[in-house]
Amino acid sequence: QGHGLFESWRLPRHDDDFIGAESSRTEDYQLRMARFGVAPRFAVEKAAATPGCVFLDVRAPHELAAEPAPCAAVHCPLSSRPASFSGGEDGSQPPLPSLPFEAQVAELLPDKMAPVVCFCDTGERAKAARAALLALGYTQALNGGGCQDLYHIIAHHTYA
Repeated sequence: QGHGLFESWRLPRHDDDFIGAESSRTEDYQLRMARFGVAPRFAVEKAAATPGCVFLDVRAPHELAAEPAPCAAVHCPLSSRPASFSGGEDGSQPPLPSLPFEAQVAELLPDKMAPVVCFCDTGERAKAARAALLALGYTQALNGGGCQDLYHIIAHHTYA
C-alpha cells in the first residue's frame, strides 16, 4: 500500500501479477498515446523535472472529489458544455457564473513558457486542453494522460 499521495494506489501482491499488470498498463498507455495524443512517459518526466512545471487537472469537480489529483496540481475543469451554458444539468438552477476554460487558464497560468502537463481521467480531455493551451500561445503544453499514468510516473520519481 502506498503512502501520502499514493494512498489509494496499490501494487499487485505477486510478482507474476505485477508483470501482467505492468504489461497491461503499458499496452493501455500506448493505445491512449495513439488515440488521444498522450505524451510519451519520458517527455512527461522531463517536463516534470523542469523548474516551474505546472500539472493542470482538467477533470470535473465531482471527479476530483472522487479521486484526488496524484500530485500538486492546478484545477481548471475542461467542460464539455458550451461556454454559454447556464443552469444545472436539468436547466432548473440559476445561471452559473463560470468563465470559459481559456479565460480561467489565462488567470491561473500566467507564464506561457512554463511546462504544463495536462491530465484528466483517460487523456481525452487533456488532449483538448493541450490544444487550447497551444492555441493560446503556451509553448510547452503536454498531454500527461490520466491520473493513473501520473501515479505510475510520480511513484518512481520525486517531482510533485
